[in-house]
Amino acid sequence: MSGRGSVYSFTETRRVFHPFFADRVPYLLASIELAEQTDLRMLSNLVGIAEPDVRFGMPVEVTFEDLSADLTIPVFAPAGSLA
Repeated sequence: MSGRGSVYSFTETRRVFHPFFADRVPYLLASIELAEQTDLRMLSNLVGIAEPDVRFGMPVEVTFEDLSADLTIPVFAPAGSLA
C-alpha cells in the first residue's frame, strides 16, 4: 500500500466514550479512500488539521502514532504536510 488516499467522510468527536480518550478530544475520525482501489476505505484519525479545514476528497497520507511502547497505529495527515 502506498499510504496515500483521500477523505471520503469525516466527523469531529467531542465526547469521551472511553477513559483513554479523555485527553484526546476533540479528534477527527475519517473514512479514508485508499489510492490503490476505488471503494477501498479504512477508518482512521485525521491529524495535523482542524475540522473547518477538512474537505471531502482532500488528499492525505499515512503517518504512524505511538500510543504506547508496544502499540502503534496508522493515522492520516494532509498530503504534503509531513516533513
